[in-house]
Amino acid sequence: MRWMKAVFGLLQAGRHRKPDGFWRYAAIALALMTAVFEFVALTRLRHNPYILGVAFLSLMLPIVFILHGARPTSKEKPSVPDIILILLSLAAGIYVVSHSEYFLTRWPMASPLSPADLFFGVVIFVISFESCRRTFGTGLTSVVLVAVLYAVFGHLLPGAFSHTKISLPGFIDQMSYTLNGVMGSPLQTAATYIFVFVTFGIFLDASGGGEFFFNLANAAAGKAVGGQAKVTAIACGLYGMISGSPTSDTVTVGSFAIPNMKRAGYDSVYAGAVTAVAATGGAIVPPVMGAAAFLMAELTGIPYADIAVAAIIPAVFYYLGILLQVHFHTLRTNPLTDTSIDTESLKAVLKQSYYLLPLVILVIMLFKGFTPVYAGIIAILSTVVVSWTRKQTRMGLTTRPCQPSPRRWRWRPMRRQE
Repeated sequence: MRWMKAVFGLLQAGRHRKPDGFWRYAAIALALMTAVFEFVALTRLRHNPYILGVAFLSLMLPIVFILHGARPTSKEKPSVPDIILILLSLAAGIYVVSHSEYFLTRWPMASPLSPADLFFGVVIFVISFESCRRTFGTGLTSVVLVAVLYAVFGHLLPGAFSHTKISLPGFIDQMSYTLNGVMGSPLQTAATYIFVFVTFGIFLDASGGGEFFFNLANAAAGKAVGGQAKVTAIACGLYGMISGSPTSDTVTVGSFAIPNMKRAGYDSVYAGAVTAVAATGGAIVPPVMGAAAFLMAELTGIPYADIAVAAIIPAVFYYLGILLQVHFHTLRTNPLTDTSIDTESLKAVLKQSYYLLPLVILVIMLFKGFTPVYAGIIAILSTVVVSWTRKQTRMGLTTRPCQPSPRRWRWRPMRRQE
């Protein structure tokens, strides 16, 4: 079993870096280039899905290698192998895009690959696999590795599990130069719907929308039975509406909600469990849902608006179940009520309900028949306009994400009476 431990050790995720100096600005520059390219390609250019996927991947992979080390013990600064992978990622994208006419007109599996085609095809596949390992770790990478081994060596298996032998050039052809491999539906969805909607969520959060939803949940349930646990559930659901990502939901809401639940008398395990479960539901709360919703729309042909409508009832019952569980758990265990936490009045919070405007615009445009990409871009522009209503959230070139104000969540001990 030692060899299995060794393999799983090699498949571990790398360290998430926070680089400074040159590499920080390099990552920012690549992110801006990706954003500009995406919005121009999706609005002005008649892009081919394959070429769009190659260009998007070649811009995103260098960011991965800057922000994620090869091992958990990697240093903050990218190493020489990281720099080589960054250069190979950019070179592969430049090579394919510059020869786009050839790759769009050739016959896959019939037209032979030149040595340069084969080299860059191997580069695209290998660096994509390495980026998967660095970011997702053992779980997903193991599944991909088993699938690759089966494709390459499956012809050696007996019986029904055997298949026709695939040569190395044929395997690379399918994986790197067709829509059946790396450039398939998941990447196409990421380069269109997911990129636009995730960007919309980031803009809305930076404009102060995340703070609004947080305060709305606190004002609605902060003083109820199990108030802070219910605030956590409601805040995760509201934040999930604009992010669609359980991970970002957990990080953003949990950083404030878990300490509040612990001060209210809940133990750390229960506080973390409520946050994790509530944040997971953020991937099914319309209108901005997780990657699975966009993949469903892409693979089934069902309009995204119909999928979002179908998700309303499951999302409501999901969070209703969390609230009921929290309510009865609180009645049974009777944790302390933390009255030191400020809860704004609902009327005061609703004065900032203009943050709902981008979401309303997004929903209306989806039901009017506009494409999700176009609706998402208009929603992003409306978010920028909404941010100008408050000086402290006014968006510009130096805008930083607006987080929930720590002042409203600070524990204040009672003063002793003299």
